[in-house]
Amino acid sequence: MRCLTCLKLSFKPLCPNCLNDLPLSLKVRVLEGVSVYSFYAYSEIEELIKSKYALIGSRILPLLSQKAGAEFVKILQEQGLNIPLYGIAIDDKIKSFYSHSAALLKGFCQGNLKPTYGRLRANNAVSYAGKSLEFRANNPRNFTFKGDESLDYFLLDDIITTGTTLKEALKYLKTLNIKVHFAIALCSADE
Repeated sequence: MRCLTCLKLSFKPLCPNCLNDLPLSLKVRVLEGVSVYSFYAYSEIEELIKSKYALIGSRILPLLSQKAGAEFVKILQEQGLNIPLYGIAIDDKIKSFYSHSAALLKGFCQGNLKPTYGRLRANNAVSYAGKSLEFRANNPRNFTFKGDESLDYFLLDDIITTGTTLKEALKYLKTLNIKVHFAIALCSADE
């Protein structure tokens, strides 16, 4: 196999050099009173994040999230947040033979972060890609939660643009009295 960026021989779709060259740029936004951490600028990983629409994304996205997850675990340890936290990937339905959000969640979950799958699903399967804020507001996801309401959670999404999806998920989970400590987005498109 060859690295998708430099075309050198590699055992993974991104060689260690190209993966290390991708700059992490931690950003924090607050939505619904919850800190949302993002780790890459969308412009830096645009072609790689678009791999989520193809099967190769199942190999690329975990590499990106493992790199970001390793840094995030250090941040959590510095803050003294060492309790088990269970990750919820937003709408981790299988599309194109895998779930890109579940693949991201698996990569992020290191240390005290534990993955849970199939917990938060959208009843409205509309795609927000390239859509206006008005369209997003008029077409809510209408989430349902299937999980243990007594656990401590964090949310994960691939890209944060307007924050509409995360806001809706956070509001919904708040109505169920589910404790969400923070949210994670792989990249931020608000550059």
